[in-house]
Amino acid sequence: MTHPRLLALDCSKRYRSGTRGLSGVDLEVGPGELVALLGPNGSGKSTLVHGLVGIHEIDADLLEVDGLTHSSIQAKQQIGFVPDELPIPSSLTGVEYLEHLDRLRGRRDHRPWRNAIVERLALTTHLDKFIGEMSHGTKKKLQIVGAVAHRPSMIVMDEPFRGLDPHAVVVIRALVDAMRETGSAVLVATHDVLAAEHWFERIVLLDHGRIVADGRPAQLIAETDAASLEDVMLRLTGVSDTASIHADLTAALST
Repeated sequence: MTHPRLLALDCSKRYRSGTRGLSGVDLEVGPGELVALLGPNGSGKSTLVHGLVGIHEIDADLLEVDGLTHSSIQAKQQIGFVPDELPIPSSLTGVEYLEHLDRLRGRRDHRPWRNAIVERLALTTHLDKFIGEMSHGTKKKLQIVGAVAHRPSMIVMDEPFRGLDPHAVVVIRALVDAMRETGSAVLVATHDVLAAEHWFERIVLLDHGRIVADGRPAQLIAETDAASLEDVMLRLTGVSDTASIHADLTAALST
């Protein structure tokens, strides 16, 4: 029996302030799927992503990775997580950081794969540096290597391309596509609507902690009679489309 890589049913999150971060979110990601998680600031993307990977707790009727309870050690070993702004130890070198992850995971059988990613991302000459001395882009590349070196079946990324040069973006997309061919699923929280429309095969749109759309980009554009995925997002999250925004601002300029 083939399990979804990720199965989350009726996920909710309420903060101490009373603010509801998630409300009744159902999400399933199958083997080899590439899914973009879109939504405006405060829509619940990071709350959902952090709950799925165990950074904080969320309530759910069911939350599984590869058919395993997501909080189990076995499930966590199947997850690769690329954070947006979460820090990594500045006092370690790049090599020490990757070796530390190896020890935590208890495996070293993936070295050729890891070395290939390091070489393609032009990281080889940086690994002996202290992380605190690395640029933002180099740190991001190192986090990506650490997240996928153990060949996880479920990869979760939060704004993985922020601060990266075009070459690195091309390599990471190729990396993701290669892992999908072996059955890994990929969920990416992003604000890059253009990339979402042209690279991702499925879009999950969040607003105020709820899923308001889920489907292929072309399908969502057709269903909302929109000009682009950007307009789909604006309309479904309570904002007028780009043409209306342009008209309003042009009128304001002329007054």
